[in-house]
Amino acid sequence: MAEGVSRAERMKILKRDTLARKVEELERIIDFLRSKSDNEATTVLAKLRLGDRVEDVAKLLPAASPSAGLLKPPK
Repeated sequence: MAEGVSRAERMKILKRDTLARKVEELERIIDFLRSKSDNEATTVLAKLRLGDRVEDVAKLLPAASPSAGLLKPPK
C-alpha cells in the first residue's frame, strides 16, 4: 500500500478488494451453474448447501468467462 494513505482509506481499499473478490467468486459459481449439466450443477449446489464456503467452491471451478455476467443483454 502506498505511503501517506490514511488508515481509513486503507480500510476502504481493503473492503473494496474483498467485495470485488467475493463478486468474482459468486459470478464463477453462477456461470458454472448456468453452463454445465444438471448433474454438475447439482453437485456444486450440494456442496454449498452442506456448508462448504463460497470461496472454497469457487476455487474448484474454472474462471468465469468474460462474457458471463448480469449485464449481458437479453436475447
